[in-house]
Amino acid sequence: NLRYPAWQVHEGHLLPGLADVLAILNRQKRGAFSIANYFLSQSEELGGRRPLDLLREGRLDDVKAHAERNDVGS
Repeated sequence: NLRYPAWQVHEGHLLPGLADVLAILNRQKRGAFSIANYFLSQSEELGGRRPLDLLREGRLDDVKAHAERNDVGS
């Protein structure tokens, strides 16, 4: 059985755009906790909102650009 954290699911399916952002974060060699923290933490750059909230609104390009700018390995 596969189990996904509830925040990764939207309307019964994997949150649209999640795989695209995960690919960016995985290229940055982030661990699982760092990835979860990225999606669930508010960001000043996003107006105090979470990347997760923007993904739920369909703002994939904004989240991808934010993830690219916030490489923890840089």
